[in-house]
This record gives sequence, C-alpha cells and structure tokens, in this order.
Amino acid sequence: MSTIINYIQKYGDKTFKEKEINEVDYAILTTLSYLNFDHILYNNKKKVTLNDAVKSFFDFYTDKELKNHGLGLKDAYAIAKNLIDKKRYQHLKLYNYEYVTDESIQFCAMFIDIDPNTVFISVEGTDDEIVGWKEDFQMSYQFPIPSQRRAASYLNKHIPFFSEKNYIISGHSKGGNLALVGTMYMNMLKQHKIKEIYSFDGPGLKKEQLKSYRYLSVQKRFHSLIPNYSIVGLLFNNPKESKIIKSNVKGIYAHSIYNWDIIDDKFNQVNELSKFSKNLDKAITNWLNKYDYQTRREFVEDIFNVFERCNIETLYKIHAKDIKELLLIVRESGKLSDDTKEIIKELLSSIIDVIKEDTFTIRKSKQD
Repeated sequence: MSTIINYIQKYGDKTFKEKEINEVDYAILTTLSYLNFDHILYNNKKKVTLNDAVKSFFDFYTDKELKNHGLGLKDAYAIAKNLIDKKRYQHLKLYNYEYVTDESIQFCAMFIDIDPNTVFISVEGTDDEIVGWKEDFQMSYQFPIPSQRRAASYLNKHIPFFSEKNYIISGHSKGGNLALVGTMYMNMLKQHKIKEIYSFDGPGLKKEQLKSYRYLSVQKRFHSLIPNYSIVGLLFNNPKESKIIKSNVKGIYAHSIYNWDIIDDKFNQVNELSKFSKNLDKAITNWLNKYDYQTRREFVEDIFNVFERCNIETLYKIHAKDIKELLLIVRESGKLSDDTKEIIKELLSSIIDVIKEDTFTIRKSKQD
C-alpha cells in the first residue's frame, strides 16, 4: 500500500527534467487550490514560489485552526506540508489566485508555472462552505451554476489570446467538473491552448451537455479518474469511461486523493468499481430519474433554507453544534414541505440500504 506521501518522499528530490511530470503530480498540484492563499497571493502581481506560499500558509494558520476544517481539507494540508523544501516542487511559481464565496458561489483557482512553456491550472473542489455544497446539489437541475460560469470567465480573463504556452487544467471533486465546463464554455479562440483536462472524482454532466458541440470540442482532451469506492464521481453522467483507481480505504473517505493507492509513479488502476459504488450509483440515478428539475429545485431550496435559518455557513459548524442548536435544526426541519421530507426519506433509505448491503458483504467475506 502506497500513497501520495510515499510518492513525494520517493521522487521529491528529482526535478521534472529528471523525472517527467505525470498524473500523480497533477493530482498533488490539484490539491493546492484547497489552501487559502488569500493573504499571500490575492491581488499579488508577483509570482510566488510554491515553497514560499506553502510555508507562509502554515505560518499564518495554527494547527488548531486547521483541525477545525473538514477531512478533505486536512488531507490537502498534509500533502502540502510534505511538499516544503522538495526539489521537485519548491521552485514552481503560483499566481492568478482567485477565491470568491458568497451566498450563491464558492470558487477558487490558481495558475502554477511548470516550466517556461507549460502552465498548470488548479481548480478547487467543494470545501467546508455550505454554499459550495448547495452548488453541488444545484447541478441536478441547473446549468450552468454560478461557479461554472466563473470558471469560464476566469480562464478567459487569464489566458492571453497570443500566448504560446500550453495549459493543463485540473480539479478534484466539484473542481473537476468546473475544469471541464470552464474549458467547454471559454472563448473558443483560446480553448485550444488547453491541452489536457483532468477530473479527480468529479461529477459528470447532464445528458444535454454530453451531446453539445461544446463538450465534443474538448472530449479527446478530458481525463476522468475515480476511486473504486467513488460516490461524487458517479453523480450525473460520466462523459467518458473513467480510469478506476484502487483506494486504500472504503466509503466516503475514498473521495480523498490522499487515500488513492500508487504503484511507483502511477495510480493503481483496477478493472471495476466496488459493489458499494455500483449499487449507490444505481440508487442515486433512479432517485434523480424519478423527479423533474422543478421538484429537485424545490427540494434543494428547502434543505438549504434550513441551514440559512440556523445560521450554518460551514460543514464544521454542523459538527460543532451543541445539543440545543441541533434540536433547533430538527425543529426547523419541521417547516419542510411534505414532498421534501418524502424525497429525503427515499434518498436516505436508498443510501442506507446500499451501506447495509455492503457491510453484510464484507462481514460474510470475512466469515468465509
């Protein structure tokens, strides 16, 4: 069993000339957009080395503050900390950092110079902000969502018409979807400059977008990687066959790139998804097919109105609530429409059934 940390330790002292850049490096650089570089890169016209940016990040935030964040962010922090002073990464230049979040959008991206001719664009996935998770749900009935629009405008803004550089764009989770959709809907005269698009366990597209000329124009450049215990990467329709990667953990924790298995300098590819993912994919697909876009919209608005009335802005606040505040959430949930409560019940029942079946299969295999 080997992870990204093992890869960094093994090849961290080799430059990209000595050891060619690969998809594992792309995954590592993708996680950097989860770090809040507002105080280091925002409105900074100068390029900052990866080493200086990451060191400044850990000097700025205390361990206590970082522990308050979700699992995905903690994994990104662990990866970033291991990059410090590594020959392979320390001189890479970060710039064009943009982070925006309000009541309707959560978006973050940055440019990273790989060499004089190649630029890597890292797009953040969903972080702890509730608005980011609301956008994930909005994908079930709306296109484009605000962060998808922002991704396209970000690329149009920062990629010059006459640039001779090659660009690679990548994102994890929702960021993978934004990398794809942003490229699809950017200026067509600039779009050809993006040579590769990577999505690490990112949601797919609705059927209408798969048939569009916008998607067909980038299809050959798109690469999707998902863990064998994928959940997020199975949402909606995957544009093309994904490369399935063995995860060292099961369930929702497999979503983190930190837990993906690596053999030497490549992700450990397997032939098929776990039974858990296959069944969950079927359950969610059936659930989505049952309800039209308007019903999905009403459901999402009802759910997130509860969060808003309870002043819940981050996932961490949900975990940190004391008993009285949790009771308040329960009371607020009583204001949900009967239709919404029925939808929640159906969806959760489907997910619980999948988890129960997966648990039973694991126990049975141990007994055998």
